[in-house]
Amino acid sequence: MRAVAIFPPFGTRLVDAIRAGAPVQIVHLKEGTPDFLYGVSLIKNAPHPNAAMVFLNWLLSKGGQATAGKALENYVVRKDVVEDWFKVAELRPGAFSWLEPSPSLDLQIPKKGADFAKKIFGER
Repeated sequence: MRAVAIFPPFGTRLVDAIRAGAPVQIVHLKEGTPDFLYGVSLIKNAPHPNAAMVFLNWLLSKGGQATAGKALENYVVRKDVVEDWFKVAELRPGAFSWLEPSPSLDLQIPKKGADFAKKIFGER
């Protein structure tokens, strides 16, 4: 008997469990591996909006993405950052392909925002 998790998050808990010797094996589907999109936002009427914008600009910069990605052992949104920090072979870029969402799936992302993101970060 084996326990199976479908699409577990590739977060630090999974990585920590594997490093601790848990009998966990990551298997990628031949169709691709799904990804989860996380967001970042600024709070309206925050006490220091300029400081928040400076931080957000840094976080989305090449250096910021590399720093955050390495610290969290997670993937980044920029194509120009080499994700060489993954210590679990099955999670390294190139070990699998991302699953493309269905064209009929309504992701509820405004077209203007999606176009802006593609302009900044490029196609992934």
